[in-house]
Amino acid sequence: MKTLSQDIERLMKDYPLYSQDGLKNPLVVVKLFSIASEGRWFLTEYDPKTQEAFGYVTGLGHDELGYTSISELESLIVPKLSFIEPIGGKIETIDVSKHKVPAIERDISFEPIPIWDLFPQLKKMWED
Repeated sequence: MKTLSQDIERLMKDYPLYSQDGLKNPLVVVKLFSIASEGRWFLTEYDPKTQEAFGYVTGLGHDELGYTSISELESLIVPKLSFIEPIGGKIETIDVSKHKVPAIERDISFEPIPIWDLFPQLKKMWED
């Protein structure tokens, strides 16, 4: 099984850090999401040596462009999972910490797309 960083390295081999710097509408190549929160990472560039990525992050208090450590994201695990029983609506919680369930996953259905197509509000920031 490939690790998240191996997967990102393969997909972003043509997009090293700073390769899209200065472009008006950079291509988002990879989307990551948290199974434990609303966090989403839309990656445009990646350095496999440092495991640093650049992109747009949403759902973590405030949205922003910036750098993210893929090795840190890879180290996050989900300690507990909760679900609601279909009959009765009782909430059940299961401790899954011993199973090392990753908190961050790659959206395997995501296709590369220019960032303005995902976030039109960023166009104004680039134009200023």
